[in-house]
Amino acid sequence: MGKSLLATAVCRIFRQDGYRLAPFKAQNMSLNSYVTLDGAEIGRAQVVRAQAAEVMPTAEMNPILLKPEVGYRSQLIVMGRRAGTIESRKFNQRRADL
Repeated sequence: MGKSLLATAVCRIFRQDGYRLAPFKAQNMSLNSYVTLDGAEIGRAQVVRAQAAEVMPTAEMNPILLKPEVGYRSQLIVMGRRAGTIESRKFNQRRADL
C-alpha cells in the first residue's frame, strides 16, 4: 500500500469518526495538478485526500508543488501560483541552506 493511499484512508476514517481535518503536504512533486476554485494549483493527490476528508481543497494544503520539466528542471508553484522554474540542484541547495 502506498503512502498517499494510506493517508487518504486515514482522512476518510477520521472523518467518518466525526473528526474535522484538513490534509497537508508541505512539498509535492507531480505532473498531475488540480486547479482549486480560487485558481490555485495543487497536487492531485492532495485533492483526493481533501475529498476523503470532505473539505474543499486549497493551496494551503500543498504550499510547494514541483512540476517536472525537461532535463533536471521543475516548474515551481508556491501557494498555488507559478513562481518560476528551478533546477533540482539549486532547489536542493536552497533547502539545505534553510
